[in-house]
Amino acid sequence: MTEFKQKKGFSTKKHYLYEDKIIVESKTLQQFDKYEVKLDKLGFEIQYQAENTTVRSIFIIGCVATLLFITGYELFYHNINNGHLAVYYFCILFLLGMALIKEPIDSIFLVGGEKNLVFFRTSPSEKEVLSFIETVISATKNKLKNKYLSPDETVPDEEYIPRLQWLKENEIITKKEFENLKKDFEIDRLL
Repeated sequence: MTEFKQKKGFSTKKHYLYEDKIIVESKTLQQFDKYEVKLDKLGFEIQYQAENTTVRSIFIIGCVATLLFITGYELFYHNINNGHLAVYYFCILFLLGMALIKEPIDSIFLVGGEKNLVFFRTSPSEKEVLSFIETVISATKNKLKNKYLSPDETVPDEEYIPRLQWLKENEIITKKEFENLKKDFEIDRLL
């Protein structure tokens, strides 16, 4: 079993990679999800998704600037009622807190199969995330090889060769492996 942990803000993800499945635990402030995905249901394509953080940054800067302006105005002119000042501070700090709590999306997806996996892109680092994803892809390919290349005397020729072609087209086996497996299969059928 290989374990991979990620943390981003208040959210955590744990991936447990086994020989034939991956178990994902995802925790946020609001929910806890735990699910299992069989490796032969996963794809091999990596996709990135990120939100533009410019608007969020401008909003945060605007909230801080407004707080500083109100505080400076109160310090120099003493024209703001303390009740109004408390309401202003509460409203601005509430909006600022909401902006800081909601993490922007910055994820890597493993797609192309029946199920998709989602990873935080920069936790612990992008290099480590991509390395773990490559481990998952390798384990998935090995699982598919074992599933479709297992020696079975009852598999007819018209089913086995398309299996090999599918494995080659999905880059699970190389062209050379395809040719070798096809020759071995034909030799076994002759014997």
